[in-house]
Amino acid sequence: MSTHDVLTYGAVGDGQINDAAAIQTAIDACHAAGGGTVLLPSGHTYLSGSLQLRGQTEFRVERGATLLASPNYADYRPEHFSDVISGSLIDTDSELSRRAWLTAFEAHDLSITGGGVIDGHGRAFVQADLGGIYEMRGPEGEEQYQARPYTLNLIGCQRLDVGGLTLRDGAYWTLRLTGCQDVTITNLRLHNDLKLPNNDGIDLDRCQRVRISDCDITAGDDAICLKTCRSTAAYGNCEDIVVTNCTLQSVSSAFKIGSECWSPVRNIIFSNSVIRDSHRGLSVQCVDPGGVENLLFSNITIETRMYDERWWGRGEPIYVDGTARDRAVGVGQIRHLHFRDILARGENGVILHAEDVGDVQDVVLDNVRVEVDTWKGEHPIGQQDFRPPHSLVDAPTHGVTVNGASEVTLRHVQVKWGPHAHAAFGQALFTQRAAGLTLDDFTGENAHA
Repeated sequence: MSTHDVLTYGAVGDGQINDAAAIQTAIDACHAAGGGTVLLPSGHTYLSGSLQLRGQTEFRVERGATLLASPNYADYRPEHFSDVISGSLIDTDSELSRRAWLTAFEAHDLSITGGGVIDGHGRAFVQADLGGIYEMRGPEGEEQYQARPYTLNLIGCQRLDVGGLTLRDGAYWTLRLTGCQDVTITNLRLHNDLKLPNNDGIDLDRCQRVRISDCDITAGDDAICLKTCRSTAAYGNCEDIVVTNCTLQSVSSAFKIGSECWSPVRNIIFSNSVIRDSHRGLSVQCVDPGGVENLLFSNITIETRMYDERWWGRGEPIYVDGTARDRAVGVGQIRHLHFRDILARGENGVILHAEDVGDVQDVVLDNVRVEVDTWKGEHPIGQQDFRPPHSLVDAPTHGVTVNGASEVTLRHVQVKWGPHAHAAFGQALFTQRAAGLTLDDFTGENAHA
């Protein structure tokens, strides 16, 4: 297989000149030759606008090289908008961004490797620092949330490998996969700015057979998120996903399923990982008709605390919620969830909630220790967050809340209160509309006599 060095195709690599044309020529030549390696050699910073990756290719950013996204919206060409590269399968009137930097459509047997840096240049799209969050800029006449480019937007790819890289400073969702199958994502350092909105780490939308391992992810929005968006219905369910041996930090949810669930999200394992200094830890939220089922969470340490209320979450280490976005459309069931061998410390407790009884069923917490404490104390204690579709509300902070969830088992569950007491702290266990609740060695006292 041939190697195509982008410098031989005219790339300059000085971080100032837009090398997109040279890099794209190398990609296309490699693909036309039947596959091989597109090489970005070390010692250079390659500034680039939109690129479309091809199948049967290793796109290799060598250790010591940086691929840097252009700060200019004009460098993200229309042919790289989501509706065009997906053959109009994606409805761009939805919440999805219309731009992407590194794209691939049905590029099978693609790998993105090399040990170097892929920099989404998110800082170039910041307009103002509002304290706990940035205000972002968009091009004139466009709303910035739909304007900012995905760092990588890979659609309909099979046998995809992403590994051994540093992804940093995403301007929007960083590594978005839609309808991809047989995927390995490993050994990534994915480091984003914690104040930059919508810069999710890894998003799997309607993907199947995915393995994520040995990644360190810091993201302003969800670190890893699994979902089934309405606008990508042609790609089916999101299922058969394994995530293991990761360290995660997020100002939203570290590991999230939902909230978009228009088709089932099912058969998911998340294990052997550390969640640190995050707004939410493990979040399972279904607001749409698709439903969520068959989830295993094991061997996890979680530390959560309050951040600015403009980010979703209120410091819950474990959060499960089934609430319809639109009651006329309805919501799918969340069922068959097992949380095992978990040590959690948070500024809120565990919440298992369903707006209508029966929409959350068969949840087991087994060998789970929860310590509730105001260990940061930077934002108001005594709030619950049911966005979307509802809002932030004042409510007591309980160790474990079971409200509307059915057939819940709490086995070897321990609730502790930390040394920094708060008036909003409530009961070790609060239950309401909790049909079929089973307690097996639940221990804990109320925060106040």
